[in-house]
Amino acid sequence: MADTKLIALLGTPLGQSFSPRMQNEAYAAINFDAHYFPLECDNELIGNNIANIKKDSSFAGFAVTKPNKEFAVQFMDEMDSLAEKMGTINTVVKQADGTLKGYNTDGFGATKSMELEGVKFDQSTFFVWVQAALVSPYASPWLRWVLRRCTSAPVLQSVRNWPQI
Repeated sequence: MADTKLIALLGTPLGQSFSPRMQNEAYAAINFDAHYFPLECDNELIGNNIANIKKDSSFAGFAVTKPNKEFAVQFMDEMDSLAEKMGTINTVVKQADGTLKGYNTDGFGATKSMELEGVKFDQSTFFVWVQAALVSPYASPWLRWVLRRCTSAPVLQSVRNWPQI
């Protein structure tokens, strides 16, 4: 247990997230000694949490979800080229020297899933629908950005604001 690496999920709310269970089952399946856990925080707390993770040698990194993906960028020591272009991160690796490198794997994950389902990117029109009452209209830029770079097909977006009840 002393060598177990910790990986946190930073964001809020996290109660609905399947990530901890899914990640921990995957780690067990490949005999990776790590524990993935939720750490609820908003933009007011994320900087302190990241600073503490950076100081703690038991952390291998962390994942970032809403509403922190854009805000967390400022705490990175380095970002891969895709994350820099997109201005948002969702995965952070703590490197051997203790520095933090941010990545954005959202677009790759979405497009890889479509590819595995047989989607022909250049033969499709993509419609990205965002329910603004449920998520920020900025939750989908990563998908639009990646789709626009892997296809010449149209990528359309609609944002719907439902009345608050």
